[in-house]
Amino acid sequence: MGDAAMSTMKWGVLLEFRTDHPDFEVIVPADTKLDAVIAAEEAAVAAGYADAELRKITTWPLVNFIKREVA
Repeated sequence: MGDAAMSTMKWGVLLEFRTDHPDFEVIVPADTKLDAVIAAEEAAVAAGYADAELRKITTWPLVNFIKREVA
């Protein structure tokens, strides 16, 4: 996985489970969608979701809009 501190992208990741665990949503800095999913899964395991059966993963890039002054 790339160095998260150097990443210019942020991703929203929603993990939905088949079991009685609530959904897990996190925003992670990552260069690629795959890196974002891996980081989200690692965060979910650290939060106690290790025994949960994953049903669905939804990802979306977070876009930073930069206002530019037009001369």
